[in-house]
Amino acid sequence: MVMNNECPNISIKAFLMLIVSGCIVGLGPVIAKSIAVPAATIVLYRIALPIPMLYFLKKIKSSATRSPEEQSWRDNILMMIIGLFFALDLAAFYISLKYISVASATLLSNLSPVFLTSYAIIRKGRITKEIGWALIAIVGLIFLCGTKNNYSPDDIVGYLTAVSAAGFFTFYILLINKLGKKYGSTDIMFWSSIGASIFLLLACIVCNFDMRIPALDSFLLILLLSFGVQLVGQTMLTKAISIFPPAFSSLGILIDPVAAAVLAWLLLHEALSIFEMIGIILVLIGIFGSYQLQKNKNDELNNEEVVYAKS
Repeated sequence: MVMNNECPNISIKAFLMLIVSGCIVGLGPVIAKSIAVPAATIVLYRIALPIPMLYFLKKIKSSATRSPEEQSWRDNILMMIIGLFFALDLAAFYISLKYISVASATLLSNLSPVFLTSYAIIRKGRITKEIGWALIAIVGLIFLCGTKNNYSPDDIVGYLTAVSAAGFFTFYILLINKLGKKYGSTDIMFWSSIGASIFLLLACIVCNFDMRIPALDSFLLILLLSFGVQLVGQTMLTKAISIFPPAFSSLGILIDPVAAAVLAWLLLHEALSIFEMIGIILVLIGIFGSYQLQKNKNDELNNEEVVYAKS
């Protein structure tokens, strides 16, 4: 007899994939800061350039896993909507930078763990242990990003825009977690990249953004951003998000601002204060504590299945 429990594959390999991909994606803002091109253009090239490679990878993997007719256009549209949420997340983040500091925008645009943890509590009707680790990580994020800021009511547009970025990213995680149980990360990345590219191209045309790349060094950095951060990092992150529960995925992705801060310190020689170092430690404690909790639950479910199967 088999016990019908949902038991996600909470392995150290999946956890390392989440952490490594988060670090790679965290390199994105550091690279983008060095490119002398409008932000919307950078995001468009980042997402659009890897599409041919994603199509090639998709064809290789889909031929071994499912026939083309099994993939419905309804799911393809949903995956394009994932890309729309991703583009809106990045667009809202960059727009907020016009009104508030980078630290403020980073802090507020990474509030998805708060949204998803609250959603999990409302759905389950009780407070679970996950919220404790989430709170530790959020406090760490405040130490990391929030201690630099002088908040002002005049910046309300920037604050609301940054918070909206966190909302868009929350929907992004939820949709990936849902469709990731049915489709591979390359399928999701391919269709979501098409959806995001269409939106961003229209935005660049309507807003009359300059899409030219003026210098060779900017072109090379855009290639690194496209094929390193987007193709490798974001595809790995998509796979990891599809494995873990949404609340934990959003918490693990807080490694992004940690990686960005450390890489900015190493590559751009930006100083790290004692508060930021404390913040990094607290975020890591929250992530690793939450992972251990998820792993213990996974092990308990596996043990229950074994016992139940033998009875």
